Amino acid sequence: MGRIGLRGILFSLGKRRGFDAPSRRRFYSDLSSILRTESSTAPVQIRAAIEEFRKIPGAPVSALKEIVMGMERGLDFSEAIKPLAPESETLILSAAEATGDPAALVRLLKILASNMEETQKIRKKFIGAVKYPGFLLLNSIGMIVYFSDSIVPRILSGFHASPEKLQGVGIAAYEIFTIVRNVWPLLFAGPAGLVVLIWISLRYDFPGRRFLDRLPPWSIYRMMTGTDFMTGLSAMLESGIPIMSAFDQIRRQASPYLRARISPIMRIYRKTGKLGLAMSMAGDFPSPSVIVRLSIREKYGDLAQALAEFSKDWKEEGLPKIEEQSQNLEYAAMGLAGGVLAFMVLGIFIIVKQSVSGGSFGGLGAGLGGVSP
Repeated sequence: MGRIGLRGILFSLGKRRGFDAPSRRRFYSDLSSILRTESSTAPVQIRAAIEEFRKIPGAPVSALKEIVMGMERGLDFSEAIKPLAPESETLILSAAEATGDPAALVRLLKILASNMEETQKIRKKFIGAVKYPGFLLLNSIGMIVYFSDSIVPRILSGFHASPEKLQGVGIAAYEIFTIVRNVWPLLFAGPAGLVVLIWISLRYDFPGRRFLDRLPPWSIYRMMTGTDFMTGLSAMLESGIPIMSAFDQIRRQASPYLRARISPIMRIYRKTGKLGLAMSMAGDFPSPSVIVRLSIREKYGDLAQALAEFSKDWKEEGLPKIEEQSQNLEYAAMGLAGGVLAFMVLGIFIIVKQSVSGGSFGGLGAGLGGVSP
């Protein structure tokens, strides 16, 4: 297998960036309107519709061209768009194609466009809420690095202070300032690495994940994944696909996180024949409230419609919780910033006080890198 060079990776990322969420939402919405007027949704008609979209000023021409080329190679629409769209979208598109019903594809394209609009609102709320904590965190790191590298050595050099005369809180503060001065690049690289690690962890299941699912951003991923799962499953059930076949189709397209939750549901459903009970016994995915309501509606044979309704309800009910969690992040960041500031002020005050009362020595400036008075 040939290696993919940096140029190829950047080109692929550029195409995906050009086919961003707003562009895809408009594409799905327009495509559903055009296909609704056709007698079938055979690939040739989808390709013709995409060719028309390419004529629109500002259209993501390279992305649309790649989709057409993929379909010309024999790929399904969901497979052709896979390199350009997140798995949550291709999962729903694949579910629609699996039904073999043209009306199902049209209906799910409309639902997908609507879901994306709601998802964008949720992401904007969350991003807007975490910007401030992130800003405070970076500023706190910047302040303590600046004090450790510049302010503290100048102040202590002026007092000709020596670390040998420090004790208790004074020596602890001095050691912390020294460590910060020596490892400050790690203080900036650490948060960046943590963000990457969190982003990667969203798609996977691991010990402790159920606890993390209560906190953003894992709680947001859980809600988005759960709503997409219920939307795709309801569409296939409405089209007459047996529930086990529908589960298997979704499982093959799912992320490791979703697959780990679908597999036990499938095993239990084979034994019980009750979807609500299977979800409850498998670990309350997607949501305890959804499962209770689903168990009631399942008794009356209204499973497909219930899943579609619960998907929308759960997303609307989840917004206030996400806002509350994001606000808690703000409070935590404010507390951290206040703690860093209090430590710097108190630490310098104690060091200076102990240095002045303990005598006049010149070693401290050298210990911190030395700054001439």
